[in-house]
Amino acid sequence: MKKIKLKSYQKQAIEFCYKRNYAALFIDPGLGKTSIMLVLVSLLKAKRKIRKTLVIAPLIVLNEWKKEINKWSQLDHLKIVNLHEDKKHGLKKHADIYCINPESLHLILKQLHHFDLLIVDESSKFKSHKSQRFAILKKHLHKFKRRYILNGTPAPNGLVDLFAQIFILDFGKRLFKNIGQFRNRFMQPVGFYKFNKWEMRKGSEKTIYKRLKNVCFRISENDEIKLPDLIINDIHLNLPTAKQKQYDRIEKDFFIELNGNKNFMLSPGSKYSKCSQLCNGGMYKEVVLNGPKKYLNFHSIKLQKTADLVDELHGKPCIIAFRYTPEKQRLLKTLKHIKNKSVIDGKTKPIQANQIIEKWNAGNLQVLICQISVVSHGLNLQTGGSDLILFSLTDNLDHYLQIIKRLHRIGTKKSVRVHRLIMNKTLDQVNKRRLNKKDSTQADFLRFLHDYKNSKVKV
Repeated sequence: MKKIKLKSYQKQAIEFCYKRNYAALFIDPGLGKTSIMLVLVSLLKAKRKIRKTLVIAPLIVLNEWKKEINKWSQLDHLKIVNLHEDKKHGLKKHADIYCINPESLHLILKQLHHFDLLIVDESSKFKSHKSQRFAILKKHLHKFKRRYILNGTPAPNGLVDLFAQIFILDFGKRLFKNIGQFRNRFMQPVGFYKFNKWEMRKGSEKTIYKRLKNVCFRISENDEIKLPDLIINDIHLNLPTAKQKQYDRIEKDFFIELNGNKNFMLSPGSKYSKCSQLCNGGMYKEVVLNGPKKYLNFHSIKLQKTADLVDELHGKPCIIAFRYTPEKQRLLKTLKHIKNKSVIDGKTKPIQANQIIEKWNAGNLQVLICQISVVSHGLNLQTGGSDLILFSLTDNLDHYLQIIKRLHRIGTKKSVRVHRLIMNKTLDQVNKRRLNKKDSTQADFLRFLHDYKNSKVKV
């Protein structure tokens, strides 16, 4: 067991939080947010300022807290319980820190008065003011005398994402008590394709930053550490002529749907989603209500290229990231000749996921197939390999940035290569442009669609 050596910015973060009853740590992935919080908990307990701590974190991240405690000698006195693994008796056990995932929070509401300190890890999971998880937590925030939130990408869809997260800290003191007041002060309605949305007023960003400066601690990797290079390798692919015509017909229907629908949503059943699925090789067929889902194989171009990339790596480990569930089975079938491979997706149990992650980091896996939405937060995967193949080009900026940070972080020894598979003359081009410009708002998305539709721009 090693002795932890805090870096200067970590000491600053601990001091920042110690002096405040609530604070936000917006620190880039890989810079040690968990270590900072554990040292803070240890210090607060030594000073008799707290008794028990509740950590709310995504399910797959919960065990990372225990791993961090076991890693450092100064922290091994802290006792930690995973309430998800022991729902019946976990709260009865003597511990300093109790961890739970957002989906299970409702199970312990009657016991929340036992906790002094609340830590919300990956607080963007609470960014939606409409979500049930935020509504549940909001009613009980007053029970915690200290509250801290942690995130590396706190506003993936614009500053409106900060409203609910900052409310966890100050009950609406800085960004108002309800979303209507926030919008009236900082936003304005906009129309595009007859679609009404809200966007930030000019100059409102500076106002928000000013209001938050005394409660937010921000450090980026560029401020503190030099990492090996991050190399983006874009691989452009083309559909055969007949397949392109089929795709174009569905895409045309999508633009008709978009142009005539004031309440357009990017739902799984929308034509937008079908176009995105077709880029990767298939799509769900129309099914009757409550009927079984059927999947249509459209092309295997990305699958073939993925297999080629794996072969070109000559046994070097790589992560393959997919988006839609059927893509997992197609990838497994294509890579059936690879013996040392595993999968982490929404159906993988936390214990099993942690076993797979340990195998990956130990260098015992050649291929790790991951669902982007599942592994994009809180995991350390940097010691197992340095190649990431984005089979599916996600339209979620937060997921995109975060999954890259699973590899490109402290502990990375080699340059990290991200191989992005992009189908030409499809919506993959829209997503590539958005990701390159780090634009994530709905207004940006619609603007890029407009450019793409009018000119089929090469990006």
